[in-house]
Amino acid sequence: MLALDINSLRFKYKSWTEKKTDNTFDNLDLQVKEAEKVLILANSDEGKTTLSRLVSNLLTKFIPSEIEGSIKLFNQDINSYEPYQLIDKICYVSQNPMEMFITTTVEDEVAFPFETIGIERNKIIEIVNSALIDWGLEKYREVSPSELSGGERKRLLLAISFAINSKIIVFDEAFDDLDKEYRDLLAKKIKEKNNTFIVLSARYLNQFNNVFNRILTLENGQIHNNQDFKTQFTHQAIHHYLNNSRLLKSKDFREDNLLIKKEKLEISSLEIERVRESNKSIKFNLHCDNFIVRTGEIIRLVGKNGSGKSTMSRILCGLDKPLTGKLTLNDEQINKDLLQTKVAYLFQNPDLQIFLPTVYEELAYGLENIEGLSSKQIKEKVQSCAKLFNLELDETPSTMSFALRKFLQAGVYYLLDRPFIILDEIDGAMSYEDSYYIIDKLSEKGSALIIITHDDNFAKEISDRTYLFEDGIVEEIL
Repeated sequence: MLALDINSLRFKYKSWTEKKTDNTFDNLDLQVKEAEKVLILANSDEGKTTLSRLVSNLLTKFIPSEIEGSIKLFNQDINSYEPYQLIDKICYVSQNPMEMFITTTVEDEVAFPFETIGIERNKIIEIVNSALIDWGLEKYREVSPSELSGGERKRLLLAISFAINSKIIVFDEAFDDLDKEYRDLLAKKIKEKNNTFIVLSARYLNQFNNVFNRILTLENGQIHNNQDFKTQFTHQAIHHYLNNSRLLKSKDFREDNLLIKKEKLEISSLEIERVRESNKSIKFNLHCDNFIVRTGEIIRLVGKNGSGKSTMSRILCGLDKPLTGKLTLNDEQINKDLLQTKVAYLFQNPDLQIFLPTVYEELAYGLENIEGLSSKQIKEKVQSCAKLFNLELDETPSTMSFALRKFLQAGVYYLLDRPFIILDEIDGAMSYEDSYYIIDKLSEKGSALIIITHDDNFAKEISDRTYLFEDGIVEEIL
């Protein structure tokens, strides 16, 4: 039997500005058998999330749109199911965990779906305990999901989805934000379980090897059986782009061709103690003897989920204060207020930094606070930036794809000329080429880039140095 049967699907969003929109899908067909494991690769903004939400019946009832064709689960039209009937049929894991959490603790989040369908209490406790242990979250059971790291939040969603054990499980960029240990675990579970798995990704990762029955691509609104996917979606495929960029230029070349002032940011004898407000018994400590970054450099921060990469980034950009330690700019001690004018921090989740009604307003906002810029100059800079990052100035950011919101986030800081820029999981839900494009553009003026990633290959060949976060210690590694 077919678990999922999509025929002649046409779909498009209605614009909030009432302008004409193009079809996201045009005569899309997809058939997936029961217990089949299917990987669908697609570049940024090709409709991965849209397809995920459509097959989970989470879109057309809530978002203005037009749809034709049919979507069937187990030979029954998806619209004939009541919402409560879908819980054992299909489960969807979003690329953005925060849009799916609804409770105040980790254990309540796992328990919630089982409470809604009336599972006996002792059985719920058993399910919750098993799920938390499987995904390394048992010590966080009383912690709010909002206080977890990005990778821990993704693991919580995965714990819930495997606990529900729906017949079909749809993963939208589920491997992103996870460190190698949990990427390996997720691949193992997909391979071993008898559920139907549909995994959508912008990149082909090493963990995908020997896991899937079929590998398809989503391009130009249709599904294709493209056997040449590795030429487009693997890390090796973007070398043609890197070779034509400045990213493979030597560190000396980059430092000699700065378009901004040469600067150095340094941390010494840093001690961080972090307490989760929702459970003060869980403490996190981080120690760093020395961390240094200069304009023109590209540095990687690597380490397991929850190892402190984002925590230290918050110190570097002045959002948090360390317990002890010294932060200097050009060998002069620097305070939090000055740090915030020197260090940009692109969060894992762009929605935490995007808040204005249009792309134009978002890009212009920072420039409007710079003395000496006329409205004409601001407009010219914004228009040039929008073209560079492929953005429509009248678009509403909240209705743009996740990838385009990341491009907007990058565009904001491109205009502000910060000498130091932290990119937290810039490769998440992005194609390799799009990720490197953002890195390339942000480095053009000579800004130092600090890249946080869980991908072993990503940014390795363009980095000058790497810092490892392990067991509460930050050290430079070769």
